[in-house]
Amino acid sequence: MIFTGNHTDIISQLEAIGTAAAIWEQGNAGQFSFVSGNTSYEEILDTKVSTQIGNNLQSVLPRYVAPAVLNAMNGCINDHASWEEEVIIERHGLTRWWRFIYSPLVTLSGQPQRLLNTCIDITEKKLLEKDLETSMKRFEAVINSAYDGIITIDNDQNIKMFNKAASEMFGIPAGEAVGKPLKDLLPQRYRPNHEGYVAGFNESPIMSRSMHTRASVTGLRQDGSEFPLEITISKIRVGQTSEMTAVLRDISERAQLINELRDAAFVDPLTGIFNRRH
Repeated sequence: MIFTGNHTDIISQLEAIGTAAAIWEQGNAGQFSFVSGNTSYEEILDTKVSTQIGNNLQSVLPRYVAPAVLNAMNGCINDHASWEEEVIIERHGLTRWWRFIYSPLVTLSGQPQRLLNTCIDITEKKLLEKDLETSMKRFEAVINSAYDGIITIDNDQNIKMFNKAASEMFGIPAGEAVGKPLKDLLPQRYRPNHEGYVAGFNESPIMSRSMHTRASVTGLRQDGSEFPLEITISKIRVGQTSEMTAVLRDISERAQLINELRDAAFVDPLTGIFNRRH
């Protein structure tokens, strides 16, 4: 498509484009004027194309987007290359997001003086992204406010999520834990067999182990100290792979209480020696 001539000459070519499209021309003073636009481009203008022909950029587009659009247009002309940016336009209380694509149009002299501006409505995509972002923030707030430690690992048993409680439990900042192998959180003597246990659970048809079947394991803090843990694990399928999530509870106080009760049952409190029950 050549896009030479005035609005009457090129409108049929613009109407053949399946999205909002317009032609802009750079004058001697560096300002851009509106040459033509198809019917879909009227969603950008919020008026008839015929009323804007010949007007400069600042009067055609909303004032708050004109500086960014002018910068992109100048870059497109000066670099002889396509430019792309996201533009937000508010009309009648509604917000719409557009992807503006600028493509230079080379004239017979070899220099680009006009550009083709195509616009793709990405409002639905941006709203979905905002909803997803809100959901993720809500999810992170719940996870990080949980009393129990929560750790998620990928199919290679590397840590993908490490909540605040887990960070406090193991004495490791979340930023340092993410990406490391899960086995680093276990004492050395348990590591050789642990990967096999996790792999076996991953391959089994069981998707989770309920709270009443919690397994007791030993964790390793960053300072080298060990502590007892209760753990509940579950898994989800992510495409062709899977992720596993563990809910951890530090039971050090409970273990200490059990030891104290055992001592109280078998040791005489006055003499400190084993009693008849022992």
